[in-house]
Amino acid sequence: MKTSKADLHVHTKYSNRPSEWMLRRIGSAECYTEPKEVYDRAIKNGMNFVTISDHNKIDGALDIADLPNTFISCEVTVYFPEDGAKFHLLTTGITENQFKEIDKLRVNIYELRDYLVSEDIVHSLAHPLFRVNTTVSPEHVEKILVLFNRFEGINGTRDPRAAELVRLIFRNLDQDWIERAAEKHDIQPVGETPWLKRFTGGSDDHGGLYIASAYTETPEAHSVNEYLNFLREGKHEMAGASGNSKLLARSFYQIAYQYYRKSVSGGNRPNHNLLTELFHQMLHEGGPVPHPSGNGLRSRFRKWSKIATFARMSSTERAVITEFKELFQTPVSEMDLQDYDRTFILSSRICQNLGWVFLKRFFHKMKEGNFIDSLQSMASLAPISLSIAPYIGSFATQHKDESFIQDVARHFDASQSLVERSSNVAIMMDPVTDLHDRSDALQKWVNEARTQQRSVTLISSQQSRPVVDLNVKNFQPLGTFQILENQENLFVFPPFMEILSFIESERFSELLIVSCGPMALVGVMAAKLLKVKISVLAQCDMSNQVQELTDDHNMAEMVDQYLSMLYQQADDLLIRHEGERLPLLDKGVSPGKIRLLELTRQTEFPFGSHQHSLKSDPQQETSSNMN
Repeated sequence: MKTSKADLHVHTKYSNRPSEWMLRRIGSAECYTEPKEVYDRAIKNGMNFVTISDHNKIDGALDIADLPNTFISCEVTVYFPEDGAKFHLLTTGITENQFKEIDKLRVNIYELRDYLVSEDIVHSLAHPLFRVNTTVSPEHVEKILVLFNRFEGINGTRDPRAAELVRLIFRNLDQDWIERAAEKHDIQPVGETPWLKRFTGGSDDHGGLYIASAYTETPEAHSVNEYLNFLREGKHEMAGASGNSKLLARSFYQIAYQYYRKSVSGGNRPNHNLLTELFHQMLHEGGPVPHPSGNGLRSRFRKWSKIATFARMSSTERAVITEFKELFQTPVSEMDLQDYDRTFILSSRICQNLGWVFLKRFFHKMKEGNFIDSLQSMASLAPISLSIAPYIGSFATQHKDESFIQDVARHFDASQSLVERSSNVAIMMDPVTDLHDRSDALQKWVNEARTQQRSVTLISSQQSRPVVDLNVKNFQPLGTFQILENQENLFVFPPFMEILSFIESERFSELLIVSCGPMALVGVMAAKLLKVKISVLAQCDMSNQVQELTDDHNMAEMVDQYLSMLYQQADDLLIRHEGERLPLLDKGVSPGKIRLLELTRQTEFPFGSHQHSLKSDPQQETSSNMN
């Protein structure tokens, strides 16, 4: 059967007030896409009809109103007058006069809903569980379920977790629930069957890269009016795919590049420099995807490395250029990757490899006693921020509402299974020499998890895959380093971006950190960005061990401060016996965080009851296998 499609949620340069902190930080607009560009890309991507739904404006839709098969829409910010809670509402197929009235009434969601119904205007609540402000609560979700009958069920930018919850809850309402909620909140529902909700799809594209990745499909329509009538009658389906963090980060790159072009060269493509080459590689701008080892790029880097400017650069700046040349000469896998996966691979290479280069320089200068130069080496990590910032912003944005989502899931009977992301939990561990003093605690935690039918994965970063009776994901370290002289075991520099992405993809509901090295820091970063529960196994004797090893009180004090910082980040701080409680309380740890693991010997333990080291399998050298 033939169908008709339109992306009902897409933005242009008129959506110029960013809500994302990263864009606000650099002074960028939220979008730079031209309206005609939206039209052309939508048609090219298979849409039969085109609309633009900018924030509280219809200028973009009016710019293309003279083109075939277009209609005016707007994503309006609406308010609950009693407490200021905000939502975004898509109003579709409106006139200029209707928009003026909508703009007046949007301060009161109740009055606006009544106006839209009276005018028979198609409307759909956008990304219902993406909180526009923190006032939004599960009670407001009840209210919108009484107020509205149409919701965005697929958003082509946002992580799918919230949309999955929306579809599960909103599809499992009945007449009795609507009547009770209507009476509770004193809201009159509309329609003959207000418990039967309908869903739309839209890309929510802000960068011009993913227009029509999600859309709303109806039976074949031969005109705009016929398409809109199908929507009014509820004869439509959501279609396409939800977004993800990598996709959103690539959109951030696009917006940042457009901002850079506008602010630096008045909208023209800037002359070649390191920054424009970085953007070009990340976005493959201006045509087919170039091979990362292309001769043109290599020759430009060689040219830069020969010119006088290069000679005048600091050693650190020259290291950046040299490392970029090496990175872009290394081909990306020839597998059929999504564009956002290729961008992630390149970005990870840049921030991880450059991070390792500068960390080595830092420790080299420290060992020489050159403290000032060591600080300059660390300060030079600033260029790396350009490659990592879109991902930090994206991960944070996608998961900022996890606590709210869990509250909503608990609030409705139909969604109890989605309170947690999954039953998966993980252990974050650095390569260590001695596990003997931690084996009982690890055993207890793993046994508890398995009793609760949870899948446990060990996440490690070492040369060979650890041999343990658990799922293992091992990442090849970028290098190793020593902090203390004559130290028996080395610290690793893990591929932190890859680990972060893996933790997100597996939807772990809890991370247990059992060491205090770089993997602990990666675990803390992941937990905070992804809003994952984090448990830390206390190591109360660590500073004493450092004192004995180094006979350096200042070093022991630094370790003590570092552990205090680590403990402050934990949701649960696990202790092995009561004797560890008081020292932690003396350090200012909240009593409510501390949990005693009641240790009992078991005959079967994934690490071995008497094991003194984390074994490795020399035959398993890959970081990609998960067993």
